[in-house]
Formats: sequence, C-alpha cells, structure tokens
Amino acid sequence: MLRIFKWGICEIWTSRIKEVDSWCNRGDDTQVRKARGETRMTDVWNLKEGEWIPTRFNDNGQPLGDEGGIFNKFTGCVARVPNQIPLDAVDWRRVPTAIKEDCWSIMTRRFTIPEPPLGDTVKRWFIKDLGEKWRNYKCSLKHKFFNEAFTPQHVKRRRRSEAGKQSRSLQTSVHTAGSKSFARHAHELEKEKQVPIDRAELYKAVHSRSDGSPMNPDVAEKIRRMEEIELNDPASSQTLSQSRMGGNISWSPSDRYAQVMVQNDMVAFAALD
Repeated sequence: MLRIFKWGICEIWTSRIKEVDSWCNRGDDTQVRKARGETRMTDVWNLKEGEWIPTRFNDNGQPLGDEGGIFNKFTGCVARVPNQIPLDAVDWRRVPTAIKEDCWSIMTRRFTIPEPPLGDTVKRWFIKDLGEKWRNYKCSLKHKFFNEAFTPQHVKRRRRSEAGKQSRSLQTSVHTAGSKSFARHAHELEKEKQVPIDRAELYKAVHSRSDGSPMNPDVAEKIRRMEEIELNDPASSQTLSQSRMGGNISWSPSDRYAQVMVQNDMVAFAALD
C-alpha cells in the first residue's frame, strides 16, 4: 500500500516518475514502443486532509524535481476528470473561471504552494498547462471516437490537417526530453554542474541520445555552431554569468542559442522563396 507522509517525499511515486522518464528518454527509435495507459494517480487523489506533497518551483512557476513530475502528471489527471471541465467548450478561454478555480483548489489541497507573489506565478503557469492538457485530451477523444467524414467541415479541416502534417515533417530538431519538462531538465543540469544553465546548454542536453551523440546531423550542426560562438564571442555568455541559480533557464535575445536559431530560420525562409 502506498504511503505518503506529511511534508515527505513519496518514494514509490518518485520511482514511477523516473521509470516513465527513462522510457521516454530512450534514443533508440528503431523499436516499437508500447503505449502506456492513462495515468490515474489514485494515491494522490486519496491523500488525507492535512497531507501534502512538498513541491519546489522556479521563478517562472514551473515545478521542479521528482515532485514536480508528480505535479505535472496529476495536472493531466485533473484535465481528464469526468464532468470537471466541459469538453464542448470551443476554446480554453471560454471555460468559466469558476471551473479553473475549482481545478486549482484540487492542487492546493495536495501540493505545497508557495506564498505570493511566487504562488500567483505558479497558479498562472498551472492554468496554462491545464489548458494544454485539456486540449490534448479532447484531441485524443476525437481521434478515438469521432468520424469527421460525416461532418460538413471535413474538407476544410482535412486541408488544415494536411498543412499541419507538412509543417511537422519539416521539423528536424527532435528532442529527447520525454515526459520531463525542460524546466526539470535545466534544474537537474544546474545541480549537476553547479552553474546556471542557458538555452544552448539545455538544447544540447535534450537533443542528444543517452550516449551523448546528437539526434541527427541537423542537431549536431546547430550544437557545433553554438559551441563555436561561445569560443569566438565571450559576450554571448554574459547573460549566463550574470544569472542566478534556482531552476531558471538563462537567456537573452542575442545569446548563442538565438543567434543560431534566427540564422537557421532565415535560411529556411530563403529556401521557401
């Protein structure tokens, strides 16, 4: 039987989170992966009154560590609760505020939330993440049960779908982050290296296989260019040196990550012309 102690970490859930992340981070794309079922997290739902899971957050309100993984996955459970969030809402912004507040209260009864102003930032991040997971859940239900061929909007949506597939096929920077958020990856890198992490370091970490090799030649070239800029332009790392630790991702509009990605986008647009 799972035991969650007041103000203590849940070791069994931590091991489950690590198993899921390890599976999702596998770099071998040649094997067919067995799909997991829905995460129910009944033990978190059944927490007694006065028991919470201690959770840390960065300055952007993103949950960190293994407890942050539990927070993220439980958010997905809340998004799928029957009769909690209406599925017939056209847009997340149309969902009544009272319903979003109810969902937030579900989280505050199970996770430790910091006092304002950070607590308000955590709430805004949660509401946004909940909306994304709600949309994803609606899409999965539509894929399973809805036959679009019987609707008058089929032709129009078919065209949009084909356009989306074409855009997706042009994406070459495939990441290996799995179910773990970029914020959690950055936090772990920060603890390992004991220095703030910028976008270039994070890009290299989440776009490489377990043996350290880049996912594909395009990723390898971007990583090479970022490292080259760091060697030839020390000013590109100025933002990193001025940053403080705490699970945040350091960045500036002109850092080495931005320089490589903007140049890459310009080349792509030129190719379209």
